[in-house]
Amino acid sequence: MSIQQRESVKNSVEANHINEYQDFEARLEHALADEQMHAALERFAPSWRTSRKSVFDLEENEYGPDYSFEHMRSLLRQAKRGREPLYL
Repeated sequence: MSIQQRESVKNSVEANHINEYQDFEARLEHALADEQMHAALERFAPSWRTSRKSVFDLEENEYGPDYSFEHMRSLLRQAKRGREPLYL
């Protein structure tokens, strides 16, 4: 590993170490104001949706409707509400 790479890793660790002690609201505001983060999310979101759909379609085709995105989302919502998920 080059000196430059080690410095980059060191700076990243120090930045993350500092951030973990910041209030969530402060970290959120910082992230929302970060133009690089905004641009990266704009590039990431469309490809993530496509990838997610492909994976769930494959799982549903191989294992049945219990593995569909809609069903899994329903189970997650039930769990978040503190209800026992209904498994088929």
